[in-house]
Amino acid sequence: MKTTDLTIAISFNGEEYEMEFTTGNDFEESILEFINEKIEEINNNAEEINDDGDKVIIDEITEIKDIAWSVADWGEVDEYKNLKDIDVLNEIANENVDQDWDVISAALDADVQISDIDEAYQGEYKDDAEFAEQLCTDIGDIPSNLPSYIYIDWERTASDIMMDYTESNGYYFRNL
Repeated sequence: MKTTDLTIAISFNGEEYEMEFTTGNDFEESILEFINEKIEEINNNAEEINDDGDKVIIDEITEIKDIAWSVADWGEVDEYKNLKDIDVLNEIANENVDQDWDVISAALDADVQISDIDEAYQGEYKDDAEFAEQLCTDIGDIPSNLPSYIYIDWERTASDIMMDYTESNGYYFRNL
């Protein structure tokens, strides 16, 4: 089997590092190893002492751990065509998007800005009519005690409502 080499340059704490990968390597594990080594290095070199005489761990450690968790959560992003760009993944990590990969991928397909995904996301529905009914019920436009002989054309209602919303793969987003 032919392997493909990949070298990633990482700037950390004012220094440049290179990480080399070969097809088949576990990228996440290698990056997390690197990050943990740097955390240990910073801990060992921490010189500040607090009032109790304890070493103060440099602020960068928290930031690095956040990055490490983001990397660990990336999982199998290979499944998503629009999540193969490392710049996109970095932006998602930096924005702390609190959605799963299916929602993020659908949002990108729907041209939702990464920074707006959490605010724009409305949920997952089988179709526009179901979304419209739930939306109208949630905001109180439809009374809960509506008589059973009154029928609402949810498809027609949805066609009007969808002017302000976008759907991708069953995920709905408010246009911001």
